[in-house]
Amino acid sequence: MNKILSRISQYKGIVTHWFTDGTTEEIIIVNIPQRVAYLQNQHKRIHAEVEELTKVNPYDPSIKDRKTEKLMIKDEIERLVAKYESDSGVEYFG
Repeated sequence: MNKILSRISQYKGIVTHWFTDGTTEEIIIVNIPQRVAYLQNQHKRIHAEVEELTKVNPYDPSIKDRKTEKLMIKDEIERLVAKYESDSGVEYFG
């Protein structure tokens, strides 16, 4: 079973990913552009999984969970980009 991301939180430079299976993953943010690149890769990976699941069974209930996870990642990307732009005065770097 795939771990499904259910929540993302951040406190003092540490991002915590909370998964539906009760596990967590903590990531220390060193560099916002690197974090955005990591999240973009995660987003692409999940998108590919959703595409594959849809081909196999378009009614698979896990598709909704994966799409929700993808949307949370997209929201975090947008939040980080907005923070980077406001902190540095630089426009989007992606």
